[in-house]
Amino acid sequence: MADFPERYPDNVPGKYYVDTKCTICGLCQDLAPNNFRVNDSGLYAFVFKQPTTPEEIAQCEEAFSTCPCYEIGNDGDRFGWDEPVFRLVHAAARGDVEGVRAALAAGVSVNAKWSGVNAFEAARARPFEKEIGIDPYKAVIAFLLENGAELPFINPEPSETNWLLRALEKIGL
Repeated sequence: MADFPERYPDNVPGKYYVDTKCTICGLCQDLAPNNFRVNDSGLYAFVFKQPTTPEEIAQCEEAFSTCPCYEIGNDGDRFGWDEPVFRLVHAAARGDVEGVRAALAAGVSVNAKWSGVNAFEAARARPFEKEIGIDPYKAVIAFLLENGAELPFINPEPSETNWLLRALEKIGL
């Protein structure tokens, strides 16, 4: 059974979510492609859009009931999505500088982790790049670094390293 406190920060708040036991079998994306997506690094699935139509709800319920490892939850509407560290990491995953700024102003550590992911890593994964583009993520990363975010291991893959180096260059590092 999915564990709400262990949900990935990429999940949008609402009834459905994917927790950290996800084995990326691909079933949820096949059954509910308008609601589930694999993150850019290909490591796990998450809910990028909560269902809004009866068809989407039925598809998400089918994904929930057929998930082989029980990592999809459908009880997220019974819990609060407002934990301070989750707000920080989720805002970074959404490319939301103002949300990150608000979480830091509320006293959350810039390097705090939610389900093993810190805000820098969440922004670097760019789960909503298709919807918002890359510029919001560059702004979030710059803001996080300006506020003391620790630089994690850099992926040696040239495209990732070049993107990160350009982002760091933009802020004068």
